[in-house]
Amino acid sequence: MATTKTRLEYEVSQDATDRLGETWAVAAVNHAGDGEIYVATFDGPDAKERAEEYAAFKNGQ
Repeated sequence: MATTKTRLEYEVSQDATDRLGETWAVAAVNHAGDGEIYVATFDGPDAKERAEEYAAFKNGQ
């Protein structure tokens, strides 16, 4: 039986609960599956840049 791999779109967002603005998240939701949510968080110096780099990598860019 063949399986198809669902392509997820990873998006960068700032953690709304972080008052210092140093925590960023990269998230993707598997809408075609059971609604699984995949999240990676980045904190500290250059967190936004590291999150953007990770999202670009996961999106194949």
